[in-house]
Amino acid sequence: MTKLKMHPRLMALVYLMSGGLVVTLIAALGGMDSTGRGSNKIIFLFGMAGIAAGVGLTQLVWPSKVPAEGDERSGWKRASWPQKILWILGGCVGVVGAAVTQVMMSGKI
Repeated sequence: MTKLKMHPRLMALVYLMSGGLVVTLIAALGGMDSTGRGSNKIIFLFGMAGIAAGVGLTQLVWPSKVPAEGDERSGWKRASWPQKILWILGGCVGVVGAAVTQVMMSGKI
């Protein structure tokens, strides 16, 4: 299996846009109002999209180094510890933002 080779900023933009798109689609379709088994899957997807958007945003702010020729390490392995901490915090902020959006949309405030 080959690894996806993209510039780090482009990969971060893909994370941000795909996460934001999924959150927007779920919100626009009213998926948060459903009940039953499908509701749990939608909530999980909503949270994961929030994480992707948060991580993508922080990676746009501080991307990993561009890999040298022949460097097969992932962006996570090339990143410094402060970058990793920032990316983790971005994911946490993204999932909290998705949860707040879910609560606001459901009208349970």
